[in-house]
Amino acid sequence: MIGTYTGVYADGNSVPPRLRFHIKLSNNEGNELTLIGASGNASLKGGPKIGSMIPVLMADYFPAKGEVDLYADIELDHRKIEFIEEKRMGGDLWLTLRLEVLRVNVQSGKPVEQRSFECKEFPVETPQHTYEIKIPQSEWVGMLRDFGYGRTKVLEIPIPLLPMGTFVDNAIKQFDRAQAHFIEGNYEEVMVDCRKAFEEIDRAVKEGKIDFKIILGDSKSEKFMGVKNNVKDFANIGAHIGVPVDRRDAEMALHLTLATIGYVAKQLVKVSEKT
Repeated sequence: MIGTYTGVYADGNSVPPRLRFHIKLSNNEGNELTLIGASGNASLKGGPKIGSMIPVLMADYFPAKGEVDLYADIELDHRKIEFIEEKRMGGDLWLTLRLEVLRVNVQSGKPVEQRSFECKEFPVETPQHTYEIKIPQSEWVGMLRDFGYGRTKVLEIPIPLLPMGTFVDNAIKQFDRAQAHFIEGNYEEVMVDCRKAFEEIDRAVKEGKIDFKIILGDSKSEKFMGVKNNVKDFANIGAHIGVPVDRRDAEMALHLTLATIGYVAKQLVKVSEKT
């Protein structure tokens, strides 16, 4: 029996989300079979298992030289997705699949008591007869979006009334671009867009739209500006050629940028409520 991978789809409507693999089963053994059920697992190429397939009940007649379509689902919670992203590092996703199929060997003309149950385990191959399945980076990023990965922000950011709300909105747009780059694995661009978000705050201060000394007081304003400038300086490494930026750097920049934007926005809302 041969299992050939023909495609994979993202099911973002399930909780947790699932990867659905389409596998073509081929009977190359010359005997009639009845398929009872199937299970299996998926692993990262050369690495650990990332999930077990949800068992599938089949009860399908499988003639000699026949083919049967199998749809196998693997659940991916947020922890598994984070692990995959850590290993993928912005590139293509490579997987290996193994199947276990429970079947009955049906031999024409023989009584039922001579028919045997068997559990067959085998790797799933690609149409090119390899065992390493490639999901291109662009397709995987689309699946992540279908899963809702990256949409959840740890902070709710209120938008102050105009004109103060304009620069907050612009900073959020830069953050959203940074978050999109993070999902795509463009970690240097994450840093660049985080820095641009801070530049929106600096521009508002320079143009006199906000005065942190009035909003926060002298002591707190000085400390806040020190924190903001240090985070902006950290994000600036994305613009320096030869300075390596990895996923951990980009993730920290995202968290600090979001926290800063959220803090500024909430302080401005507080001020606007008093006026």
